Amino acid sequence: MEMIKQYIKNQSLLMSDPSNVIIQSTTPIEYLYLPLDVILEHVDEHDLWKSISYFLMHVTYRFNEYVKTNSGISTYQLICNLLMALNEEDFETRATVSAAKYILDRTPMSRCGVMKMLSSLNKGGYIVIKRGLLIRINKLPEQY
Repeated sequence: MEMIKQYIKNQSLLMSDPSNVIIQSTTPIEYLYLPLDVILEHVDEHDLWKSISYFLMHVTYRFNEYVKTNSGISTYQLICNLLMALNEEDFETRATVSAAKYILDRTPMSRCGVMKMLSSLNKGGYIVIKRGLLIRINKLPEQY
């Protein structure tokens, strides 16, 4: 176990600065903060390495998908991708989170630019937004 602790402390393969990692829940959660030593001991005692490796594979897959859909693309395409992602969220999220907030929480774009683009898409009939909530995506144009 000591070797694993040293590896985790000395390596930055998964994240360069864990203090910059933000995890945001869209549903109520319960959590517990434990020191790394306690977590590693628990994993060893209960032979949870397989579960952790599956979890890390899932996180890596999701991160890879995020990078593919959100890197090196136009602002318009990024907004389209996020509108599609919002459309695939559970009903509670779609009914409580505005399209603008959903996009702004996930990008460094300006509120003005996002609102302008959403308004234009709504006026053009490409999407239906009521009271800020995404109701439906009809067909998004190829270019903005």
